[in-house]
Amino acid sequence: MFSYYPHIKRPRNHGIRKRWEDKISDDMGKLEIRNWRRQTLDRKQWRQLINKNTHYQPVSLDITTVVQQLKQQAQIRQQAMATKVSCIRRKVTEVISRNVDGTYACPVCNKMFKAQGITNHVKSCSKVWCQQNNIK
Repeated sequence: MFSYYPHIKRPRNHGIRKRWEDKISDDMGKLEIRNWRRQTLDRKQWRQLINKNTHYQPVSLDITTVVQQLKQQAQIRQQAMATKVSCIRRKVTEVISRNVDGTYACPVCNKMFKAQGITNHVKSCSKVWCQQNNIK
């Protein structure tokens, strides 16, 4: 009930947010818990009951491998989405060439920006150019 569920995406916000009591009552209904006060008296049975459909994964001590795996999963997901849409969405910094000092020039107004600034500027300044170059 309160454990970690691997390989499941977090639900998006749909409608009105439930109160804590409502979430608990929904979970108790799903796990078919009738009288929780009586069932909590036997601790071993209670733990088996609330962890009925959960899967445990060992905790990874090396955070860098976890981050790399998540990045790889994100790349695979982005590529799969691009093939569904049949066009590759690119970043602004991949399309515009970088200057010697590490800045980028806007293709419309030729203002100079760092990598973080050029993305937002180009999306607001030249929407047509973004559509032509498949910028996300």
